Amino acid sequence: MIIRKFKEEDAVHVSEVIWKALDVSNSKDYGQDILLNMKNVYSSDNVSILSKSRTLLVAEDEGILVGVGGIENDFISSVFVNPDQQGKGIGRGIMKALEAIAKEKHQYVSLYSSLTAESFYASIDYRVVKRNTDPYYGENVLMRKMV
Repeated sequence: MIIRKFKEEDAVHVSEVIWKALDVSNSKDYGQDILLNMKNVYSSDNVSILSKSRTLLVAEDEGILVGVGGIENDFISSVFVNPDQQGKGIGRGIMKALEAIAKEKHQYVSLYSSLTAESFYASIDYRVVKRNTDPYYGENVLMRKMV
């Protein structure tokens, strides 16, 4: 597996990975209205727009895009792994790379976790700051870690 910077031609594949993760993994914790909102946020066009304001990294395995994550200042976002590839260290690899970027300028990183990913982030030393409910994104958890 390699982790590299996002390229414009990755947008469609990034969107596909995110949509599949939402459908397979997040659908256990969120209703269709929230999932549809999230899919709109992560359309391929919006992924391209997001890449202008944050650093996006992608994970590739044998040339196939299997994960993505982003960081802007000290805030990590948009971390998703293809459900068929979860549990293989891809998410941990993406997080390690994002944390290394943050460590250059910040003492800690924060993120909003879905309910689905909360235990994953807790397993890599993120701690709950507060719980939120947003009408557009549903329930989420603000988490933080010293880097």
